[in-house]
Amino acid sequence: MPDLIDIGVDTVNPIQPETMDIFKLKREYGRDIYFFGGLGTQLTLVSGTPEQVTAEVKNVFRKSANLAD
Repeated sequence: MPDLIDIGVDTVNPIQPETMDIFKLKREYGRDIYFFGGLGTQLTLVSGTPEQVTAEVKNVFRKSANLAD
């Protein structure tokens, strides 16, 4: 991430929880770069019920909001 920030990248997409610690990324780099995504595109969005997807969105949003400056 530091190299991307240094060259002026302002958004990274996708951010996938199956392969990345999305909350660690937000804690460490969230002041310098915007992360787009955060839902499981290999599990949640593919095979989750509408209720599971809604719950995951709320969970990611709540956890991310708690990491805000």
